[in-house]
This record gives sequence, C-alpha cells and structure tokens, in this order.
Amino acid sequence: MRHIKTFERINYYIPQKGDYVICGGNHTWDNKFAKFISNNIGVLINHLPNQYRIDYDYIDPDTIYLTNREDILYWSSDKKELEEILISNKFNI
Repeated sequence: MRHIKTFERINYYIPQKGDYVICGGNHTWDNKFAKFISNNIGVLINHLPNQYRIDYDYIDPDTIYLTNREDILYWSSDKKELEEILISNKFNI
C-alpha cells in the first residue's frame, strides 16, 4: 500500500523548474534517442510558453532537448518515485 500512496503525488500539478521527468519516445526521426528519453529520467531546466527544456545526465551538456507538455509522461519533485516507475515498466509490473 505504501507505493500506491507514493504514486498519488505524481502528475498532481503542472511541471515546475527542477522537477524530474520521464518523456515519451514517440519521435520517428531517431529511434535510439526516443528509446533513451523514455528509459531515463531528466531534469526540467526551463519552461517557455509551449516548450520545456530538459537536461539529461548522459547527454552532452551543450545538447538541448526541447519538448511540449504532451511528450512528458510523468513528472515529480522526487526522483525516487520516477525510478520506481522505470523499474516497474522494465519488469512489466
């Protein structure tokens, strides 16, 4: 029951600067990158009117990933919550 309570806080509000995010991999232009962003946690760096800038630890710092709100699947201020989602997706739990 503890994990159900934890997941109730995810996606409760609009993503804010500094939140951890998991994005969807629906980009047809680069399948390898789409797989990467859907299996890793990024940090929301900046929010423009219709775009979000997300930073990933394993990508070159000069690379900027811009996305819209619809591509962000999950967000939370607690990274551990999103790690649990990735693990559950990995093992189909």
